[in-house]
Amino acid sequence: MLRGAPGGKIEFMRGRCIDIAFFLVLAASAGCQSRVQMYAGPQRPAGAVARVHNTASVYIESVDDQPVAPRLHWLTSDTNYPRFTIELEPGEHRVAVRYATVVPEQGHWQTWGDGCNTFSSYVVDRPAYVAELAPAPFTLRYRFEPGRDYTFWLRTTTGPQPRPGGIAAGAGVANDGTWSPLLVEKGGNGNVLATPVELPPEPAQRSAQNRFSSAR
Repeated sequence: MLRGAPGGKIEFMRGRCIDIAFFLVLAASAGCQSRVQMYAGPQRPAGAVARVHNTASVYIESVDDQPVAPRLHWLTSDTNYPRFTIELEPGEHRVAVRYATVVPEQGHWQTWGDGCNTFSSYVVDRPAYVAELAPAPFTLRYRFEPGRDYTFWLRTTTGPQPRPGGIAAGAGVANDGTWSPLLVEKGGNGNVLATPVELPPEPAQRSAQNRFSSAR
């Protein structure tokens, strides 16, 4: 499971003499992992694999019961999940996805000194973290084709909390109602290619308001 946790304090210092090192660190960070290979062996050409793009609200937790997280290198933050592209071997796969959002970090700059001896320190008051919006994942099954790109749309319904003060257990229940991921071809005509393998019953009481939005 990709997950971050709020809390803690991190500081970055920069001054006239260490700006070069500071920007070198930023340049190195720019090469963070953006693809996750979920098949054995060396990387294959783009036309020989299927690519599934995570979204800002829906991300892949596992493929055929193999979790994605262990395949992330140590430089990759959990909160990078919206930018991950999952590469699959063509064929039928079971993809487990979660409903979540990234809460941005909060921080501030502190400056001291004078003239050429002025320094600044950036204090992260609260690191970014992944906030799960539903307690359990959904699984979709589909026969993925080589050279194609896929992503997810998100269908939600809003209504009263199933249980006061918390989230009711069971896939499909979200903080503000229910949710369901839909697999579509990225840049395609919008046809839904796959829906969850099992659709759990929705809460007995819910609003008549329905939202159907692209999570891209």
